[in-house]
Amino acid sequence: MTPRPKIAPAIVVEGKYDKIRLESVVDAVIIVTGGFQIYRNDAQLRLIRHYAETTGIVILTDA
Repeated sequence: MTPRPKIAPAIVVEGKYDKIRLESVVDAVIIVTGGFQIYRNDAQLRLIRHYAETTGIVILTDA
């Protein structure tokens, strides 16, 4: 089995199935927003800001 590549930036996705799929192909921090629920979750917004300022982030959306 081929090792999963390590991705330094955190990856931000909308749903849990997006996370499951990505976990099967990369080794990275993956943050699930739950769509528009992100606007009501201050702790998660702070976490995303932290990664944006330190390692960088990659945002993957369906639209």
